[in-house]
Amino acid sequence: PARRASLPRAKEDARVPRQEHRTRIDPTAAMAGPAVRYTLRRFPAAQVAILELCNPPVNALSKEIREALLQGVQRADADPDVRGVIVKGAGAGFSGGADISEFASGRALEAPVLPDVCDALEDCSKPVVAAIHGNAMGGGLEVAMGCHARVAAEGATLSLPEVKLGILPGAGGTQRLPRLVGVKHAISVMTSGRPLGPAEAHDMGLVDEVVPAGGELEERLLEAAASRIEGALDGSLALRRSSELTCPESENTVTNTVAEAKRILNPTGNMGGKESALAICDAVAAAATQPYAEGLRVEQRLIRELAVSPTSLALRHLFFAERGVLKIPELAPGTPGGAAAADGATLTRNVGVIGAGTMGGGIVISFLNVGANVTLVEAKDEALQRGVASIAKIYDRDVARGRMTAEKKAEVLGRLNTSLSIADLSDCDAVVEAVFENMEVKQSIFASLDKACKPGALLCTNTSTLDIDAIANATSRPGDVIGMHFFSPANIMKLVEIVKGANTSSETTARVAAMTKRLRKVGVVVGNCDGFVGNRMLASYTDEAGIMLEEGLDPPAIDGPVRDFGMPMGPFQMGDLAGNDITWRVRKGKGTYNPEKNFADALCDMGRYGQKTQAGWYKYDPKVGRGRMPLPDDDLYAQLADFRSRQPKA
Repeated sequence: PARRASLPRAKEDARVPRQEHRTRIDPTAAMAGPAVRYTLRRFPAAQVAILELCNPPVNALSKEIREALLQGVQRADADPDVRGVIVKGAGAGFSGGADISEFASGRALEAPVLPDVCDALEDCSKPVVAAIHGNAMGGGLEVAMGCHARVAAEGATLSLPEVKLGILPGAGGTQRLPRLVGVKHAISVMTSGRPLGPAEAHDMGLVDEVVPAGGELEERLLEAAASRIEGALDGSLALRRSSELTCPESENTVTNTVAEAKRILNPTGNMGGKESALAICDAVAAAATQPYAEGLRVEQRLIRELAVSPTSLALRHLFFAERGVLKIPELAPGTPGGAAAADGATLTRNVGVIGAGTMGGGIVISFLNVGANVTLVEAKDEALQRGVASIAKIYDRDVARGRMTAEKKAEVLGRLNTSLSIADLSDCDAVVEAVFENMEVKQSIFASLDKACKPGALLCTNTSTLDIDAIANATSRPGDVIGMHFFSPANIMKLVEIVKGANTSSETTARVAAMTKRLRKVGVVVGNCDGFVGNRMLASYTDEAGIMLEEGLDPPAIDGPVRDFGMPMGPFQMGDLAGNDITWRVRKGKGTYNPEKNFADALCDMGRYGQKTQAGWYKYDPKVGRGRMPLPDDDLYAQLADFRSRQPKA
């Protein structure tokens, strides 16, 4: 049941008991630095304390922020002239959540811990309202849920993405969210980590009011928050202490909902990296069936276990690694590359893509999606039209799913031009070559690009293994040539290897890094060597899969356990998705092609390249899973068995 936060509690002895290690900071002491800016402002009916989180760039909830926020709310609670409190973020957003770097140092567990801060906000005897703009993520959203009400600006995003770090919301989030939005919504939001827009959050019950976009948005957001406070003071609005609410579902419904969620999340029963998602289900079940204090103890036990799990340690390593690779020396301020990087946005105005196959089509979509004008070039009209049809089909699917309007699709495809001539790329700021892996073909293309493209145009090759220097030497401007290796499917996968050749200029590297960021991808600068980094790492994995194949296991018997372990797909399904012909052509180029000894070569000799030919290590039916569902092919596996029988015994 909702209650007016400004009123005294009817039964103080019936309050939910709080954690024993609650921190108290002297409210008369000076504020702890600029971590939280404390200001008083008089609105028409009340004087309000505004607590503004100030920890750029994302207002991470460091120990200093936690101390200052706790001190601020206690100070406001003790001041008789203050009638309410507004919590907001400085800069571009509310708060990006916990300071992840404090996990390793142990500072995240130093008092005041975030659960205490959230409880202090909720325990305040005066109305506390969160005014949300930009991102309210993880612990940031937990802080907002600790407030008695939430108003959000249009364009804000709210999320609890802890599952992506192998943990769960640990500041009462698993206990407050189900009480606010119900068990089903809470499980969906937390196990996916997906962002919510204000409208969806409002419909769920997480946000109390959405402030429309427009002029003076920050001021209107504050006024909306103040209006909530004034409504609580005059009795016209009820503000909720979320820990005192009860989940709307019956116990039987909760049990069934949690069980079904676990079944969907972990259909094989082998965990496979799903530990945190399953723990979230258990925490939500506790929220729905136990008092807040008991549920919070469950949450705290689960997060302690998850925080030291191999899955969480690996995901947190990945979190920092993805951010670490973005610190590119060529982009440092004061360097020529740093200045050139400012050109990154303009580089997506006019882009050329050579090759209309699976990879080329995905690259085209990536550029179209950020507003580029794209010219797609192919050698033959039949291949060109087939590629355009595949691109249009992907956008048709987006329209059918409601992700895009028909008008938007028309606008996007209106920026796609086609040609059978490289000469039509003369006005492009950047060109990405994405033809099959053949050195002579690529050198011929780059020699033509050298003649056709304007000075300063970026000449990028999507090669996955070939020597960047050998390709660059086909031009008179090797400083403009660089590898830009996308991973399949290019319009979905985030990783792009930015491959520097011996003569690639720092300006070129910086501009491609900036362009990759513009594509909303993770660009990793690597050196020029066989397979670069990604495929060199992958080689041992796929080699071992090949050995298992030789020893008698068929592809489904290898891919299945890999999926159960937690990988999205196994090595043979991955080969079918990317195209088995890519590595087949590489082996031909290296002189290692041998269909008598390597069944992968024999497979491609049969024309079984994967999904694009409806046959690879599996068969594919256009009527099943849109032609993407791998279906076992017993006829192929019989051929494989015969192939094994003809191999010499070790």
